[in-house]
Amino acid sequence: MIFYNLALISEKKGNLAKAKELLQFSVKERQNYCAGHFKLGEIHYKEKKYSTALKNLKSASRGTCYNYAAPVFYQGLVWLKLQDDEKALGKFKEIVNTFSKSKYL
Repeated sequence: MIFYNLALISEKKGNLAKAKELLQFSVKERQNYCAGHFKLGEIHYKEKKYSTALKNLKSASRGTCYNYAAPVFYQGLVWLKLQDDEKALGKFKEIVNTFSKSKYL
């Protein structure tokens, strides 16, 4: 988890390359660490690297990570950017059906 925290500091300082490097260490150290995968996906989304963002966001919503709406919401945003409205709608419907009390509604 220390790599994740250091990545957040690097991101705050504007050093996205270092943040991504630290996040890679974080998810390598703990493959089921949802926050690391999500933050990687979020950074890649901001950088308009949508296919890489999607890969990380999918990892952030597997297993025990399934309990969080944010990765699903961002997957919907990625699909919109990739101009696949049907897949985006599917993700947004998933949020409505699975996360009815989410801030993303």
